[in-house]
Amino acid sequence: MYKFLFQFHSFGLKEIELVVLKYALCVGWIDLASYGAIMKAVTYLKDIENTRASKFPAVFYGLGSAYYKLNRYVFSFISVRSFSLVQK
Repeated sequence: MYKFLFQFHSFGLKEIELVVLKYALCVGWIDLASYGAIMKAVTYLKDIENTRASKFPAVFYGLGSAYYKLNRYVFSFISVRSFSLVQK
């Protein structure tokens, strides 16, 4: 995982705003469609899933998209299925 030079508090961001920025970065990496970029996105998205999944369910869609681009359809299905379980 990459180390950030500044804490999000120093920019006046709330934690959820930082999560949204990370998610947007990951979506951009997934759209690049290179293996290295998608794997970076998966790493960031897994971090979001482990810390904020209950408050940011879009992370499951991002993981599903990343795994789909990597042709890992079973993992893609599991990620999207996890999203539907969080909603119940």
